Parts: sequence; C-alpha cells; structure tokens
Amino acid sequence: MSAHSDPTPCTVVTGASNGIGRAIAEALLAQGRTVVNLDYVPPSWNHERLVSYQADLTNTESTAAAAARIAAAHHVTALVNNAG
Repeated sequence: MSAHSDPTPCTVVTGASNGIGRAIAEALLAQGRTVVNLDYVPPSWNHERLVSYQADLTNTESTAAAAARIAAAHHVTALVNNAG
C-alpha cells in the first residue's frame, strides 16, 4: 500500500507560477496530468488538477522540507526542473 494520500500520477514542475514553467504546467494539464507546482511565489492562476507548494529552491532545507511534503502526499512520476 502506498503512503501517498493521492494515488494519481503527477508531474512536479518547479517554477510553474509564471512564465515558461506556467506554460509547461498548462501543457501537462491539457494532457490530463496532475501538476504539482513548486515555486517561491504562489501562482496567480489555478486549475482543478494544479497543486502548489511554496519553497525557496536556493535553500537546501526549504527544498528538502517541500520535497518531503510532496512525496508524502502525491504519486510523483515525473519532474520538470524549470526553475533557474
């Protein structure tokens, strides 16, 4: 039995709140994927299959804590490391 609260496969996209990351997330959502956005700012947009977590990806502790929360709650099957 999985420890994930949501068994739906999903893609994590870093920096999906704006710009190229948002475009990537929207393309994945259009394909029917669930997307987890990991960014330091919350998105100004929403979608029923978009879940967002805030973290400063330049900070190891912040990134590790967010990754642990995401791994516990979602069945991550892909990662798009878009954040620069």
